[in-house]
Amino acid sequence: MMKSRNEHQGCIMVSACLLGINCRYDGKNAYNKQVASMIDSVRIVFACPEQLGGLTTPRSKNRIVGDRVVNEKGVDVTGNFYRGAREFINIAKKFGVRKFLLKNKSPSCGKQGILSKILPKNIEVEYKR
Repeated sequence: MMKSRNEHQGCIMVSACLLGINCRYDGKNAYNKQVASMIDSVRIVFACPEQLGGLTTPRSKNRIVGDRVVNEKGVDVTGNFYRGAREFINIAKKFGVRKFLLKNKSPSCGKQGILSKILPKNIEVEYKR
């Protein structure tokens, strides 16, 4: 029998790679044991903004250059990153998410990433390795 979730803690939106989903640019994940252990006690919604933006897995490594996102082949993928960030936020809104757990040092989810630039001010954010 499945444990009941603590509805009073709300719902948390998580970068999918932190839960062991192989969605990073290199086809791997960034599994975080602390985040994964929350599954039994908190309602979790997860997604990968880069995939939501239409990028494949695996994909070329991306980096932020000024106000653009460029892959290692020199292709501008800024539109994909903003599209994915908007979709990530839309999913969070549908589930009433008030807290995000995001992958640090990611061009989409990191502190300097695209998602962080457009997050609503009322959302609590915690960055994980």
